[in-house]
Amino acid sequence: MLEPMFYRHGQYIRMPHKYIRKTQRQSWASQEDPVLLILDGHLSHTKNLDVILKARENFVTLLCQPLHTTYKLQPLDVGVMFPFNAYIDQARETWMNNHPGGTVTASQISSIFREAYLKAAVPTNAIHGFRKTGIFPFNPETFTDADFIAAEVTDELIEEPSVPVTDNTGTSREERQENPIPGPSSRPDTVLDSDS
Repeated sequence: MLEPMFYRHGQYIRMPHKYIRKTQRQSWASQEDPVLLILDGHLSHTKNLDVILKARENFVTLLCQPLHTTYKLQPLDVGVMFPFNAYIDQARETWMNNHPGGTVTASQISSIFREAYLKAAVPTNAIHGFRKTGIFPFNPETFTDADFIAAEVTDELIEEPSVPVTDNTGTSREERQENPIPGPSSRPDTVLDSDS
């Protein structure tokens, strides 16, 4: 049986049986002590029966968040990336103040990044991310319905058009699927291992 794949950055990438197995191995998930894996609502996670079954077999519970809500619900976004953005702005401003008239170039990026990363990627921020998102300790009162208004736009199913949709060449979607354009991303031997 072929391993499920998803399309990212112009390439087909193996996904995510190995991630489920890796999650199970690295977390020592078991029937007595299952693991919660929090995912965004991308279709490669939510509409992939093989992934869901593999997660169940490996005692991994999948929690898929609604679309357009990860900025509020993902602990990494809330606890680490949000402060990282603030710290990188501070580090850049400090560099600019110390080098009047200078321009940040590729050679300065690593030191600016390092300064911000060392402040943001700390365990207390990760713990704060889980608390602020209401995941742990569990707090269902963390958000109100108004916090998820943006996600409501995607709650409605969109009907397939009754007239075939064509691109600017006049080719319909069905014709493109039957006769794909040859290229590196359409060949099976270009499958990337996402660990690389």
